[in-house]
Amino acid sequence: MPRKARKPCKHPGCPNLTDGLYCAEHQPLHPDRPSAAKRGYGSKWQRVSKAYLRRHPL
Repeated sequence: MPRKARKPCKHPGCPNLTDGLYCAEHQPLHPDRPSAAKRGYGSKWQRVSKAYLRRHPL
């Protein structure tokens, strides 16, 4: 089965081709971002945020 075509690295100005988002050279500069829940924005935060925005509309 043929492989997918490689894409240019997403780092600005980088001409390297890669199978992922960034080439091996730029991968360390762009670490994976944790999920919203792991960053502290779980269901409790969402509930409090919605309640606050209801009381203080933008």
